[in-house]
Amino acid sequence: ALIALSLCDTGDIYAELSQDMHEALDDIREHVLRELQVYYRKEMRLDDCSARLGNLLSICHTVREISSHFQEFFRAQATLFDLYSAETQLKEMLL
Repeated sequence: ALIALSLCDTGDIYAELSQDMHEALDDIREHVLRELQVYYRKEMRLDDCSARLGNLLSICHTVREISSHFQEFFRAQATLFDLYSAETQLKEMLL
């Protein structure tokens, strides 16, 4: 669930995606959240699963922030040490 929700969190690239992609990601996100609610209520027998869902969404946001900070750190290192000239595959992969 964490991976699916993290992948559906478009964040900074939201404006660059097509309407069809937005709808597909929203459908996936809604499906995952619905399945989690069913799991929490039926399998775990919880009446209120909002705290667990909130924690999961907080983790998703944290993963996105970490990814953003890593990309910024990598850009700074690549600029300082001129990694682009020697490592074109690295540049394509991370930037």
